[in-house]
Amino acid sequence: MMTVKLNQPTALRLEQLRAKGFADADILAHLRSGDLAPFQQALGEDVEFTALLDSYHANPEDFAQALANGYELSFISIFGVKNLLNARYGLVAGRDYPDSDESLEDIQLSLEGANWLKSTLSKNWRVLDLDKTAESGNACVAVKHATHINGGVL
Repeated sequence: MMTVKLNQPTALRLEQLRAKGFADADILAHLRSGDLAPFQQALGEDVEFTALLDSYHANPEDFAQALANGYELSFISIFGVKNLLNARYGLVAGRDYPDSDESLEDIQLSLEGANWLKSTLSKNWRVLDLDKTAESGNACVAVKHATHINGGVL
């Protein structure tokens, strides 16, 4: 089974909804019915859901598969990575890890969270293990653009 690719705005909105307590089945039901009022109540009236709706309507089966089995981002910027870490884990650049516009260091995640980040970020990013403490279930990782490692080869 091939991993479904989602764009940055879709993934960010999806993770924001999950963080607000929406189950994947509820997200699908609201997208199917077009009733976005609960989403707007949770995230704010001014929040845009166009990318999420477009992604769902383009291929509902693939979208459901992405929710159930995970997804890979087709592209994400460093700012998108920061937003994704905030949406999914509540991590804030400058508070929970050093803020930088080029790479991210010393991000504390569970081993599961580190694996999710590795499988989800687009191919232009690498998640590097800085420290794994398997007995505690934690990992310290860095996120670097692929051109900044391996001699600049993607």
